[in-house]
Amino acid sequence: MILTSLLHKLSSPLLTFIVLISFSSSVISQDTTWVQTFDYQSKTRDTMISFPQGDHNQYEKIIMYYSMRCKNGLISTGADRNRGCGEWDYSCNTNVVDSSGIDSLKALHPNYVINGITEDYFFYTTKPTFTYYEYEQTNVNITSSTNKSYFPVASGTQSTNILYNDNKAQKAYYFIKASDVSGLTQGAIAGLRFDVVNPGSLGFMKIKIARTTASSINPETIQSATFEQVVNREVSFPSVGTNDVVFHKSFAWNGSDNFIIEISHTSGDEQLLNFTLKGSSSPSFNGYTNSKKDSYIEFNTQASLEIPTTSMSNIKSQITIAFWSKGNANVLPANNSIFHAVDNNNNRQLNVHLPWSDGRVYWDCGNDGSGYDRIDKPALVSNYEGSWQHWTFTKNTGTGSMKIYLNGVLWHSANGKNKPIDIKKFNIGSDNNLNVPYHGGVDDFTVWDKELTAAEIKAIMFQSAQTLDNLSQNLVAYYNLNDGENQTITDKSVFGATATIKGNPEWRSFRGADIFKGFEPITSRPEMAFIKGNFSLQSSDVAVRDSIMNTPNKVTAYSVVNNSLVEGNTVYYWASGIFPVYNEDGEIIDEVEVMEEDIIFIEDLIYYNKFPSVFELMSFVTPYGIGLDFGLSGKTWLFDMTDFGPILKNSKRFYMDKGGEWQEEIDIRFAFIKGTPVRNVQSIQPIWPVASYGYTSILNNAHLEARTLATDANVKSMKVRVTTTGHGQEGEFIPRNHSINVNGGSSEFSWQVWKECSENPVYPQGGTWVYDRAGWCPGEPSVLNEYEIMPFVTSGSPFTIDYGLNTASGDSRYIIATQLVKYGDINFQNDAAILTIVSPSSNVQYERVNPVCASSEVIIRNNGSNVLTSVDIWYGIEGQTLKKYTWTGNLKFLQTANVVLPNLPASEWQSGNRFIAYTSNPNNTQDQYQSNDKLVSNFIPSDHLDGDIIISMRTNSQPQETSWTLKNDAGNIVLSSKPNLQPNTTYQDTVRGLSGCFKLQFLDSDDDGISWWANGDGNGFIRIKSGDSGFLTFNPDFGGEFTYNFTTGIINSVDDLGSDISINIHPNPTSDQVSIDIKGVSGQTGITIFNHLGYKIYGEVLNNIDIIGQTAKIDLTSYPSGIYHVQIENDGKVKTNKIVKI
Repeated sequence: MILTSLLHKLSSPLLTFIVLISFSSSVISQDTTWVQTFDYQSKTRDTMISFPQGDHNQYEKIIMYYSMRCKNGLISTGADRNRGCGEWDYSCNTNVVDSSGIDSLKALHPNYVINGITEDYFFYTTKPTFTYYEYEQTNVNITSSTNKSYFPVASGTQSTNILYNDNKAQKAYYFIKASDVSGLTQGAIAGLRFDVVNPGSLGFMKIKIARTTASSINPETIQSATFEQVVNREVSFPSVGTNDVVFHKSFAWNGSDNFIIEISHTSGDEQLLNFTLKGSSSPSFNGYTNSKKDSYIEFNTQASLEIPTTSMSNIKSQITIAFWSKGNANVLPANNSIFHAVDNNNNRQLNVHLPWSDGRVYWDCGNDGSGYDRIDKPALVSNYEGSWQHWTFTKNTGTGSMKIYLNGVLWHSANGKNKPIDIKKFNIGSDNNLNVPYHGGVDDFTVWDKELTAAEIKAIMFQSAQTLDNLSQNLVAYYNLNDGENQTITDKSVFGATATIKGNPEWRSFRGADIFKGFEPITSRPEMAFIKGNFSLQSSDVAVRDSIMNTPNKVTAYSVVNNSLVEGNTVYYWASGIFPVYNEDGEIIDEVEVMEEDIIFIEDLIYYNKFPSVFELMSFVTPYGIGLDFGLSGKTWLFDMTDFGPILKNSKRFYMDKGGEWQEEIDIRFAFIKGTPVRNVQSIQPIWPVASYGYTSILNNAHLEARTLATDANVKSMKVRVTTTGHGQEGEFIPRNHSINVNGGSSEFSWQVWKECSENPVYPQGGTWVYDRAGWCPGEPSVLNEYEIMPFVTSGSPFTIDYGLNTASGDSRYIIATQLVKYGDINFQNDAAILTIVSPSSNVQYERVNPVCASSEVIIRNNGSNVLTSVDIWYGIEGQTLKKYTWTGNLKFLQTANVVLPNLPASEWQSGNRFIAYTSNPNNTQDQYQSNDKLVSNFIPSDHLDGDIIISMRTNSQPQETSWTLKNDAGNIVLSSKPNLQPNTTYQDTVRGLSGCFKLQFLDSDDDGISWWANGDGNGFIRIKSGDSGFLTFNPDFGGEFTYNFTTGIINSVDDLGSDISINIHPNPTSDQVSIDIKGVSGQTGITIFNHLGYKIYGEVLNNIDIIGQTAKIDLTSYPSGIYHVQIENDGKVKTNKIVKI
């Protein structure tokens, strides 16, 4: 037997519900096939599941048991926010994939994709274009010279040549001791002599000299030195042998300091040819050079770099990531990820926003499935744009430390970050999907398997990572990005991996004078001699224009063939137009115009993106987890999956998505229950793919457009299932009307996407859980809408379905899942079923109204084709005699009714913890399918309070919002809170002489309880006390309502006095005096009379009663007319009767 329950009352053709189910244990054990998917220990949320084979209509029901608990049953706190349940509310949807079916999503795609182009046209040329730069140089004309002297710099122990042909741009630093220059005296130095092996010239040659007292140089020495520029021009070395380079400004030497000589150049191929200087080397020589082409990548909206992660497999506890970056000042700050990495479950493991649009730098690292560790800090604009900055990000899970260094100096840090690291996919320049691209230059990107020290970070800033022997064993990836225009980039670490460029980034190269890092130590230098003498010079400042070829635009053509998008040829064109000329300070000083050869117009193509069918089984939103306790067993929701029978068979991909799948631990299993369904399911298909749709795409029919579907004569009914949840600031918090239209014209079905959250059964939560939302609440399933559409369709004919939205604004996005279910004939004419037991119940969905001690409530449904007009409902506590109630009404097929059943005797509620309800005799005839008639619910008995009852409430600063009532089991108010309550005041009310079952209910008109962190109303409390016991304090963060049911007074024993006891009340009714004859008992016997509100009005103890009996006479003359209850108690047993006063 299987029983289902619905959150809301259903009525055809619109059904809005969340399905919850209970079973008879005998049927589950005998006729049910179980399929386990995930459990609380699962390490994946995406797997293949083997469902049963064969005809799905052999099952009466397919039920999904969806259980959730906080991680390891623990509770998250403000200090440890992901210890148990995850801190935030996330969509968490459950899906199955049917690879034999095809989903198609209407899509627009331009006929041309041209990177870097935002307009709908492109003026182009097939010839390269250039950006121009003008540099100021100082040319020298020597008119005369006298007293020239040369002072050679000591040669090394081994001759070598200094070849300049390998690189068009270079910078080197040479350290020369004063003692290495024999005979040089203090005074002005006029130039340097070089020994040429192969003639040539150096363009934009710059020579700078600094004095130092250091005995050797290192990166810090160079960075702190003060250089004087003595050469800034193109220098020709025309002949083999010695060639003099005369300074345009002499260098004053003090006669004792050592020298640091910086030589840089930016030259063309025709200048260098095989230009070579004679040099020498010695172990005692000290210098640094960047002798290789130093380039970098300028990332944009259409480019990223995917790097292999095999070398990072051992990174679990320590990591360092370092690089140089220069953000695009025209774009930043903007949402971006300069690098991003995930694990096999697509959990974020590494990420840096540099910066996010709020100007903060975020460093995320490590993820155990519950979320990632993060530190962040606001940055100055100069920290991230306009100039090169060195950033280093470290983590050490052993110490719990995460750190950020800027230019070698600790910039930000935090502790308590212990989540392990697991890197499986790594991107530079964007996240893995190019959703948040970085805008700017990146160079010398390194990854280390240890937390580098501050000193080590300073070393890698200046020096090439390859040359740091003491760290080489920890270098797992080094991309110096000097590969040029290639689409692959080589890892320069010992692992030698190959990274792949996605898209078309812009390659840029440093000019020689601008090189500031990537240096390697050297022990060689050119053969040089210092020149002294008297030179008569004519110096002239000239502007020299240089050019850098612009990156061409990648142009890819597209077309549509058979509704599918087809990629065509790719070519590279340059944008035409006006190009600036910059000076050395980056200022525009001139323009160069390039005329277009032709123009490309960019237009939208309409096509349909096809992929395997995805069926969203259920939409759920995780709760705000701080302070939430689900216990070790968790909480379980049950969902009717019978409609999905055609796809829940054989091997299927089963997965969860939308971001919340690791917030809590999940256990999901399916029960396939043998029997006959209400109607056979012929098929189920998605109407539109499950996706997040922006409101504009719905309004303009770019998505969720009208679709034509087919049916045939064998289809007897059809249903549309729709789950819609709103997201984004306006989409989440503003109710909107959505609709389904069949075959054009006015919409047949319209509903407001909205759900009230203040009476959420999962409470209290952290966060803003009480706020109403568009179709969902934190910690609950999303609202499912169902529409029977067959009345609007001609059997056997095609029909159209369209999804509508009345209006929206701002950031309004909707996750929408739709399915069309086709059915055969209804299997029964007369079939009434118990759908659920609302109370008494331990069902999570009804925790707000349970436990109870008086009335019970069930939901019945008509599963037969005949209109249901009457049905008998049998109900009661297991082990007690069941009561019968005959319901009458009018229910069509699949319509439901909530039935509140007459009260059970108060004593029976304490006699067990299982409640039984079943139907029979629908329409005064035999029920054709009895397997769905019966339901058994487990429940917890309500509390029993002895003695006087004290209700205590302390108001907050908004006392007009909160009130309470105390009602008896007839629904009459016994007592209520006082009017005109004062703020921040404690009120206590005492009630004496109560007997029976009572309902204490607190209401808050603002739906935010009497104490809630987000409203500014202050803090109050609600509580109850009985007799000498202490106060029972209820949670004040209860949202809109809190109910507490309890018994008191008459519930002393579960045993009745027995059938051999005679109690005769006469006259009854009475207008004055009443006599109560008691026979069949002996010993002390108590008589108590209560009014209809449960107040005790009379009490007497008969001490000398014997087996023959005794009569008590009671005068009711002064009491008002009505029903009174008399309770007879003897030897711990009780019996109750009614007295009618007229």
